[in-house]
Amino acid sequence: MHRVSSRNCSGECAFVRSMFEDLAPHPAVGSLHVCAACRRPFIVPVARLGAAGLARDRVRLSCDNCGWSEVAAHDHAALEHLDRVLDEQTAQMVETIELLAVSADMDRIDRFARAMHDGHIVPEDF
Repeated sequence: MHRVSSRNCSGECAFVRSMFEDLAPHPAVGSLHVCAACRRPFIVPVARLGAAGLARDRVRLSCDNCGWSEVAAHDHAALEHLDRVLDEQTAQMVETIELLAVSADMDRIDRFARAMHDGHIVPEDF
């Protein structure tokens, strides 16, 4: 492997070297969907910044909970796992919203029935 000596490295050479530093294995902190700062599962990919080799992409990840952000190279398998986790979280949110809507409808029906029973709503109201 060819290494660039840092003694003679400045300007364009330093820039190129910094681009390839992300090719080293990313330190394992757990799954990508868990924030390294607040440890909450609110990480979202903000941007794909390009390929970082054959099996890695440079991406900007951000935490919607605490605002933490990172640009790093991640392998395709880790990014696909993040995508699946985000899909699962989205499905859970949709399910929760649907349950909330049903609950709100049931509450409205109960209040309407109670108002009818108590005589607050009469046929003339229609």
